[in-house]
Amino acid sequence: NIYLHIGDEEVVNHSISNISTISFIFFKLQQIIKKKAKIYETLKELKELFLTSKEDQARFNIPNYKIQLFKLIKFYGIYYSFAVGSLVIYSIIHFILNGPKELPIVIWLPLNYGTNLRYFVAVLWVSLCSVNGVVARCAVDWFLFAILTNVSMEFDILRMKMQEVYVNAEGARNFIIHHNKLIGICNKMEEIFSTMLFFCFIQSSFLISMAAFSLATTESIVDGAILAARLSLSLIQSYLPFRYGQKLIDSSSEIAAA
Repeated sequence: NIYLHIGDEEVVNHSISNISTISFIFFKLQQIIKKKAKIYETLKELKELFLTSKEDQARFNIPNYKIQLFKLIKFYGIYYSFAVGSLVIYSIIHFILNGPKELPIVIWLPLNYGTNLRYFVAVLWVSLCSVNGVVARCAVDWFLFAILTNVSMEFDILRMKMQEVYVNAEGARNFIIHHNKLIGICNKMEEIFSTMLFFCFIQSSFLISMAAFSLATTESIVDGAILAARLSLSLIQSYLPFRYGQKLIDSSSEIAAA
């Protein structure tokens, strides 16, 4: 029979990490739903600034922004799916070959899942939770990265426009209006995402600390692989918002040099 013992350090480590991750996914979704009116307003303003002419899109190399965005989010999504999916696949293969064991993604169930049928149900439940967790987490993160990329692109377009033409009084007024709109969008984005990113940083730092310490002390290859995947995902999750945020800061700062 297989039970979870609260005194088991590895079980506690995995359980706390899983609970914090799932809780944060729900928190992200709750924040998006709560602020959907402001998000819609921000997207509407971005749409009004977007260049619809194919000639203008080619002139300002807009397709390149889409390519760079998709490259990074594809890597993020594929790596995240592989890291989580490999654990579920491992548990299924191990079940087929050796029968029930403790699940590599530790969850609490109100039953003993030492029998074949109950273990199979537990694996299906873990798979369902994992897939939904990956989809929800990637969807919110990709949405943020897409908005940051669009605003950064608009700053670059404004800078290139200012460098291309001779600016008279009317032209300067239009550029100022355009720039003020972008600043207003940035302020709204700060209101929408600042709380989420703050807790994202705290949660990622917490998981990095736990995973790094446990990885240094574990003797199990399977646990080591799980911890390494969790550590790398937490590092990527911490890095990407800073990367896109820094690109936005750089694009905004370059307006002064135009």
